[in-house]
Amino acid sequence: MAEDLMTFRIRVRIDRPELIPGMVARLLDFTPAFEVIRDSWREMNKAKFDKARDQEEVGVGFDYGIFWQPVTDEYHDTKMRQGYDDWLMVKDGALLDAMTEEGAEGWSERLEPTMAAFGVDQTVVPQFGYNFEDRPVAFLDATDRLMIQKTAHDHIQGTLA
Repeated sequence: MAEDLMTFRIRVRIDRPELIPGMVARLLDFTPAFEVIRDSWREMNKAKFDKARDQEEVGVGFDYGIFWQPVTDEYHDTKMRQGYDDWLMVKDGALLDAMTEEGAEGWSERLEPTMAAFGVDQTVVPQFGYNFEDRPVAFLDATDRLMIQKTAHDHIQGTLA
């Protein structure tokens, strides 16, 4: 399962060895931090999808060169005739739900003390019918990266809320 999901690792460098005794338990179990990261990332994905409203004809850009390409005029016209919203990457809401809602179909996760893997399970991606090469949906933007860094820091320091 983990090989099919976006994964990341957190490495820790301790410059002051005298702090090690109080941090050992937190270093050995990042589960609370991973839970915060997972939940925060889902919320941040909502903002990414919100940015794509009314953008089907022009596309939408994110940090690090990530760009959701516009749809074809034919697809856009068909979608509008069928009563769907002008919302890039959202037609019936299945992908949006999978990326933003706890327990949604297509969401997969594995949280362990020193490893976390979560996101849309690649085995269900074909059912969404999206072109993920033109519109990569699972990525970490600058805000995501800062959230991960802060959450890991707070967890190690023992100040994670």
